[in-house]
Amino acid sequence: MLNIINYPIVSPNLKGYQDINGIWLPFIWYNRQQCAELIVEYWFKGSAVYVFEHGYLIRFPYAISKYCEKLDGWPLRYFDGKLCSMVLNNDIDFIPEGDIILLMGNSLKQFNFQDGEKINPALWLDLDEYALLDSKLLPIEITELDYIDPMQDVKDMAEIFGENLPKPSEVLLKFSKKKQNSHAQKQSKSQSNINSKNISSSKFVNNWFIIIFTIFWISIGPLFTWISSLNFERVTQKLSVSNFFAIISPIIWIFIGIILIVLISKIIKAFNNRKIQQIFHKIECGVTKTNYSQTKRVSNPSETEKPKKYHKKQPWRKYLTVFAIFSKLHHLIAFRQGKYLDSMMKLFETGNLDEALKHAIPINGEQGFGQQFFGVPKPRNKLSLSEKIYGQGSSIYFNSKIQNRINQLYQKSFEQLVKENRVEEATFVLIELLNNLNKGIEFLEQNLRYQQALDIAIARDADPDIIVRLCCLTQQWDKAIIVAKRNNAFANAIMFLERDNQQSADNLRLIWANTLAERGEWLAAIDAIWPLKENRYLAEIWFDYAEKTEEYNANIIVKRLILQPDAISLYQQYIEQLQVDPTLYQERLALTFAILQHKKYIKNLRVLLSLLINVIISDIIQYTTAFNKADMLELLALSDDKALKFDLAMDRIKIKTHQSLAKDKNCQKIVYSSVGQRIIYDAVPIRNGNYLIALGEAGIVVVDKMGKQLKHYMIAAYDIVLSHNLNQVLLLAKREDSYCVYKLDLATEKSMSLGYLKFDIFLSHFDGLNWTIIDNNVIQVLNIEESPSIVWRMDLGQYRFDQVLANSTNEKWLLETPSKQYEIWNYSLPTRRLVARDEVQFSSEKILLKSSFPDSYYHYSKLQQKILFKQSIWHESLALPFTINEVQYETMSVTAMNDLVVFCVPKEQEVGIDIYLYAPNKNEIKMVIEWQNSSRVSMRTTENYLIVWDKKGRCAKLDVQKNEIICFTV
Repeated sequence: MLNIINYPIVSPNLKGYQDINGIWLPFIWYNRQQCAELIVEYWFKGSAVYVFEHGYLIRFPYAISKYCEKLDGWPLRYFDGKLCSMVLNNDIDFIPEGDIILLMGNSLKQFNFQDGEKINPALWLDLDEYALLDSKLLPIEITELDYIDPMQDVKDMAEIFGENLPKPSEVLLKFSKKKQNSHAQKQSKSQSNINSKNISSSKFVNNWFIIIFTIFWISIGPLFTWISSLNFERVTQKLSVSNFFAIISPIIWIFIGIILIVLISKIIKAFNNRKIQQIFHKIECGVTKTNYSQTKRVSNPSETEKPKKYHKKQPWRKYLTVFAIFSKLHHLIAFRQGKYLDSMMKLFETGNLDEALKHAIPINGEQGFGQQFFGVPKPRNKLSLSEKIYGQGSSIYFNSKIQNRINQLYQKSFEQLVKENRVEEATFVLIELLNNLNKGIEFLEQNLRYQQALDIAIARDADPDIIVRLCCLTQQWDKAIIVAKRNNAFANAIMFLERDNQQSADNLRLIWANTLAERGEWLAAIDAIWPLKENRYLAEIWFDYAEKTEEYNANIIVKRLILQPDAISLYQQYIEQLQVDPTLYQERLALTFAILQHKKYIKNLRVLLSLLINVIISDIIQYTTAFNKADMLELLALSDDKALKFDLAMDRIKIKTHQSLAKDKNCQKIVYSSVGQRIIYDAVPIRNGNYLIALGEAGIVVVDKMGKQLKHYMIAAYDIVLSHNLNQVLLLAKREDSYCVYKLDLATEKSMSLGYLKFDIFLSHFDGLNWTIIDNNVIQVLNIEESPSIVWRMDLGQYRFDQVLANSTNEKWLLETPSKQYEIWNYSLPTRRLVARDEVQFSSEKILLKSSFPDSYYHYSKLQQKILFKQSIWHESLALPFTINEVQYETMSVTAMNDLVVFCVPKEQEVGIDIYLYAPNKNEIKMVIEWQNSSRVSMRTTENYLIVWDKKGRCAKLDVQKNEIICFTV
């Protein structure tokens, strides 16, 4: 009897990944209370629950993919219309009739749905003690954001070094106080007065030039007449220059001057012409290298960083420098400055260090050349690390021979000061004269002056990892943690601390690992914690969280085998499945890519590669991949399989590689007309090829690439802010003039309310801890680890935000100036330093920010009814190969990708959107997505993908590298 029953059963249970339709919870495993808890865990909308004599049944509304061995019950799947717990073959004559067939012990049990009691798990929840309130009537309490900045207590040099540096003179103190009072009076003026006095730089240059030239021309005529009367009459008796000047009356002289002023004014105005501006911009870029000084932190903690702290290149210096060169006045300037340099070097050579250091000129070092300094330097009143002897951002130019000589004198003076144990003066030489902040701080550390080194590092805005290290050495751990988290400055600080202070290094490493885990960087957190053997138990927990986000992820498997080579036994069944299942080629190729990325650990990965090398080679040859022949040869060498390498005829093998959309020679057209059932407010791609969809008040759902719902979180969300690692999200719901913000970890599935925050603009990405917003025209970076707080801010003042482009390494801000011009501010992340601040040459065109330099420009031609696009200010405008009217142009949206530009244009005579993917390098349209029956779509882009959605429940994702598009509805 047993043989007859077992004949049609191929396998007594389901294994591996299966599309299951239900779960059976047997009473021989669990009691009723335990079954109820498991039902609450597995149940989702549309599921049905039945109770039978032998257990509970959860039937899903559709098949979901699960790994069977990790389920808490018996997985069930449909076979010929029956829910079965086993795998059957085609001969089912011996299978009894029934809706549910279970293999229990040595016999088959059949059940029918009508035999069980259908129950509603919602009735298990007792809501009697909960009061139901209308959420719209609840009061909204805005979360107050505190500004936490450990760098705000900036000390001056007198506080750092005490009485060791000379006091400034009374005259200097009075002058400084007078300047401060004058600055305070300017700040107290009304905004309207400031705007009324705001004059464009070009107009100022014109007026300034006309006034100076008029005075110069009127005065030079009599001067030349006087000179000629002294010299020329003695040389010749013929008609000469002196006689010519004597004949011309002053009125004629002034008349000629007026004519010249008008002509020169016209020439200056011609610089506003686009062609001439382009030429002048090229010359300027080729001749000079602008030295932009970074924004300084203000001493008053209540103030924020202002644009005025940024020293831009002044236009009048540019014109005056050109005038000095052509009029030969630069020789006179160089002579006077050279005389000062000569006297300064003599002071060093004679050993008069006290006086020499006051006359010394700083060397720019790696900062490059700034603007020309036209005056003569003046000696310092004191040896201060903050006092400048010439203008900020200005430079004196001299040849390399003189610079090397000055550098040698400074080095020699430093060595002499060290011998005399004059630490303060030696530090002054390193930091101020040799412009070597890091070496100066290191010198103070060598002399065990950690607090002074920290104060100087904060005052001079040193690298964050240096500040973190010094905070640890001075036992200021709170400040160290804040700076390290804000700037991700753990790694280098730990490396330096390990040389002399292992205990501090270990403490900081533990904080670093927990911070990475808080951000959802599970693999990086495991790497950070692994050197601490007593804390490796945390790595096991984080491995579980990482696998929960994406089970059998290639990077997780490779990382575990690198750290634990014996862990390959944990993946034995999965490896066996990879060896025989042809549908898992993408998983095998992902493992291959991960192995190549970590090939320096091949000793621990060779067993895995050897088990899969045959099918990997077959996949590379058979499917379109990102691998080439060089990668194949490298894999063979890493596997150390000499027989396979000998058997392969590499010259006959042809490999099909991915061709990106930008390189595709054809223009693809895709029509999307399907409609879903739910309103999509936002959509983002997450791990494992799934998507997170915001449904407004209905919460958020996780769906696969077919649109099937996998998970549901009841958190109201209209906007999603995605972390760079795709493991965490911020969920935003607008409430009156504020946002209700939740933070959700997709691995641990833990959510945390951040309260109600008030802001105007927010960035759609964050790094897991820090998030950038704009509120009241102030850029703010929020730390959202627990309760949100401001850790960095920049007041835009009179500047107005236009657009921003951000990724994991930099933020690029396009700002409108008070004079209706534009500037682009580029901040490097995570240190958030201003690395570039460029003036946009032309404001008549719209600007398209790109992650790579240069930015692009476009405008509309009414005559051609086309968009004219150019890749940079140096390129010619090209007409896009499609026509639109002016109304379409005003309502369209444009965004940039890696090699493509996306134009989202509403249709002219019907409801719908045309999405054009344009390749600027070839002036070609590579793809057109015709989005039908929708007047508005939303989209977000990265360098490699575009995702589009609308409020009719449809979504599409385009991978431009693989040149493939996925469409689904919800």
